[in-house]
Order: sequence, then C-alpha cells, then structure tokens
Amino acid sequence: MLKLTTPKKRFVRNIVLFSSCFVAMQGLVTANAADNLEGIYKEGKIFGQIRSRYEHVDQTGIAKNADAYTTRANLGIETGEFNGFKAAFEVQTIQHMGEENFNDTVNGKTNRPVIADADDTAINQAW
Repeated sequence: MLKLTTPKKRFVRNIVLFSSCFVAMQGLVTANAADNLEGIYKEGKIFGQIRSRYEHVDQTGIAKNADAYTTRANLGIETGEFNGFKAAFEVQTIQHMGEENFNDTVNGKTNRPVIADADDTAINQAW
C-alpha cells in the first residue's frame, strides 16, 4: 500500500474512501429495490453529521501548548424494513485541519499535551 505522508494527502485519501463507501451503499439500496423490495429503498434513509471543533491544552509540566482543529464526519444509510429485518452501514472519519500542534498519541509529538483525535477513517457500525 502506498504510504501517504502529508496531512493533505491523507485527508484526500480518506475523503475518497468515505465517498466510495457512500456510493457503494447507494448501490446496495438500489440493487435491492430493483429486486422488487421497494420498501427497503422507499423507507430507507441516509443520515450523517459533520462536527468541527477546536481544543486548546496548556498543561503544567509541558513547555509547549497543544492546539487541535479537527473535523469528524459520519455518513450512513439505513434500509427500510423487509420481512422484519433492517440493515445499516455507517462510516466515520476524523481529520485534523491545519498544523498538527498536538500529541494525538500516534504522531510522536510527545513534547505537546495529548489531544486524542488521531486521523482515522473506519466503519462505525454495520448491522
């Protein structure tokens, strides 16, 4: 796998992954609807949330302060009910914006206080 070293490249990679999962989820709902399972599509819903935040930490005993600007996005789809069953799939991505002036416990910046918001994209739930 190609190692993406810059924050901008990692962010673009995660957005592409996030978007691809969304398109795949749309395709699953459409495929089921085409099989005469109209309720799965008609009663289904797409949901999501985007949250940006800023956190500042001035910790005694550590010379440098920590400043983190992060954005978390959740995007998912839930099908309508068919024969008493539903399905859902949700993806979550967390990305920092701007300079990484904090210790996220993964980036090695141990000279700064911890703000545990490491860049990540993962399946949040699937059922």
